[in-house]
Amino acid sequence: MADDLGYSVDLKYSIIYKIVDIKTSQIVFEKKFIVPTKKIGKFGAAESFANTASELILAGYELFITEPKVKMIIESNMNTDNNMIPHGKK
Repeated sequence: MADDLGYSVDLKYSIIYKIVDIKTSQIVFEKKFIVPTKKIGKFGAAESFANTASELILAGYELFITEPKVKMIIESNMNTDNNMIPHGKK
């Protein structure tokens, strides 16, 4: 989302992560993570935008990987046949 009335742009990012049991096709985890808004200058360099976009994506992953239920699922499947696979979509 952007506004045309100022010198900066608000970048917003959210992602829905799902973890699916591949044997049963059951969704065992699904949650939308909303990353805090970042501001960038409208007239900045392209690499500034790329860096900010990378920061937003990494922040979304950090929210996912530190979620207590996700940690529990990962830890409980570390010594099994890895039935669960993560799926992310924007």
